[in-house]
Amino acid sequence: MTRSNSRADDSSQRDVAGRTQTDVTGRTQIDVTGRTQTDSNSPASSAVEARLVRFVDQPPATPNVQYLRDEERVRALDLLGHRDRVLDVASESGVTAGIDANEVARVDFASAASDTAQDVLGDTVSDYTLASYDDPQLPFDDDSFDAVVCIGPYDWPFLDIDALTAEIRRVVAPGGRFVFSVPTPRSPYFANGKNRFLTPDETTALVSDGWTVVARDFVFQYPRRLHSAVNRLPAPLQYPFVWGAQLATALLTRTGRSEMASYVVVAADSTA
Repeated sequence: MTRSNSRADDSSQRDVAGRTQTDVTGRTQIDVTGRTQTDSNSPASSAVEARLVRFVDQPPATPNVQYLRDEERVRALDLLGHRDRVLDVASESGVTAGIDANEVARVDFASAASDTAQDVLGDTVSDYTLASYDDPQLPFDDDSFDAVVCIGPYDWPFLDIDALTAEIRRVVAPGGRFVFSVPTPRSPYFANGKNRFLTPDETTALVSDGWTVVARDFVFQYPRRLHSAVNRLPAPLQYPFVWGAQLATALLTRTGRSEMASYVVVAADSTA
């Protein structure tokens, strides 16, 4: 598998005319048109970039918290199946590493996050590219992939998910698959106000144009107070609650009880 990295290693950048420019930070970012992007020093942008970096390479968590990460990843990869060429849109690196494909490309929304992904994943990914989270045009031709996976980023309130979903539809070939996840208002994290939360119906509506939904898995988490109480228990005592949540997830998915879901993992196939 040939690896091509869209991020340059020196301090020069190409503009749309093919000229080189020097970035005052010495770092290079290339947007989807070939124009350069300038790193912002604003506190808001710095906070976003820090969040994106932390998300890429998450340390192991307590069993009750790790359960959600594992459940999303396993269900997403199962729905994805084996593919030829897959694009991972800024998922946690464990998702990217588990993709069963002949070739995997990855796009991130901050240069530092892309650097971190490259450090963790290395040559298992063929292309590391960048897009802007507030205007997420993907730097790929139409119909470039037979599948796209995005587990986690649809939570982020600063990401334009309508524009991103349209772009994903553009780069997925007809009949290709898109797998993504979104938290619902039943998530124990809803009160934090730091994420985006959609009902299962609102989640499905994201892929109503140009897609056919083929599967929805409903992931269960305990209500906020119980969730917090379980997190304070010693790790060995958390496992019975994890096993209970796993059984509830299987039951909700099998019976279609979307109203009890804390997260929804969706698989949709693109139409011609």
